[in-house]
Amino acid sequence: MRLKSKNETGPSKRILLIEDDALVRKSMTLFMASMGYEVLAADSGERGLQVLDRERVDLMVADYQLPGMTGIEVVRTLRQRGIQIPVVLMSADLNEETEALAQSEQVSAVVKKSTDQLQQLKPTLLTLLHHPS
Repeated sequence: MRLKSKNETGPSKRILLIEDDALVRKSMTLFMASMGYEVLAADSGERGLQVLDRERVDLMVADYQLPGMTGIEVVRTLRQRGIQIPVVLMSADLNEETEALAQSEQVSAVVKKSTDQLQQLKPTLLTLLHHPS
């Protein structure tokens, strides 16, 4: 699935969203597109990597718990391929172990999945896509 904001006039930043829950994937895609980003969405880590084989993206947002490959395994594969884009990892079960593992794999930010996760995600996206460190 690919969605680009209708009010976007110039080249927009491209986000790859990897989320297996269809409803969450759709709401996040619409939310990020409303911020002016072009969103490429995948329902598994394997499909996300296929998108990366053929598309350029500026940032990846991935769920930690995915069928097949975990979000961390997707990040590890990215880094092995030499892809150094910022990555936001989302996890419903955020704990010190998850955060330490994410940090060891050069994840840029970890966001807890919750009812207000979109509002938590917004400043992270703005920071990583417009003021990368």
